[in-house]
Amino acid sequence: MMIEKIVLLSAEIEKQLKENGATGAGLKELRESISYKLPSDVITNLKFITHLRNQVIHEGYSCKDYEAQRFILQSTQVIEYLKKSSKVSFEDDSSSRIKEFYDPSWHEIYYHEGFADIQKITYQLSLPIPNSPAAGVERNSVNAFLERDKLEDARYELAAKYKIIEGIGKHKAKDIIEIWVRKGVAYARKNNLPLYKRELLRKQKELTKADLLPVLGVAGLVGVGYWLKKKFLDW
Repeated sequence: MMIEKIVLLSAEIEKQLKENGATGAGLKELRESISYKLPSDVITNLKFITHLRNQVIHEGYSCKDYEAQRFILQSTQVIEYLKKSSKVSFEDDSSSRIKEFYDPSWHEIYYHEGFADIQKITYQLSLPIPNSPAAGVERNSVNAFLERDKLEDARYELAAKYKIIEGIGKHKAKDIIEIWVRKGVAYARKNNLPLYKRELLRKQKELTKADLLPVLGVAGLVGVGYWLKKKFLDW
């Protein structure tokens, strides 16, 4: 039965998360306790796994075939990743150049000249890839994957340009950049400082107000003119 698979896979994920240093009760707390060192795709998968597990176990939800297949696939991927990462600690990496960039203060990261640009791309990469159902199975858009690859390349090039990484391949650099950005984001949130998404929304609001003022001013003048015209004609 599917419910048995969900229980078994969820239990295995919890075990692997704990072996990676996670603490807490349940998948959500375990995930959040080490989210700073998990890649964005693993976090996204864990969120889906937790959501579907809770629906099935606690709410009696009967998942659809494509949801069940997605749950099994993503659970397997997460377990494989966690098993590998538990064997090689991030802090025990043999490359001194990598160690150097796990250790800067969160304050230094946020005010680093490359942080804003790299955080912007990282935020875009965190957005879900649009899916389109076909034959009961969710398939990701090829164009969306190509766009994501371009963003990954752009972020890697920026990280190299700003010397956040040096002499490290794109695949291994991905985790380093993710952790680097998360630390800067954590500092920003703790101190209520602007990030790409917040700053963009704030500017949009200011732009909207700035655009409206001339319009409202013209509307007001038109209204006054109409009132004066009507008053003098009546008089």
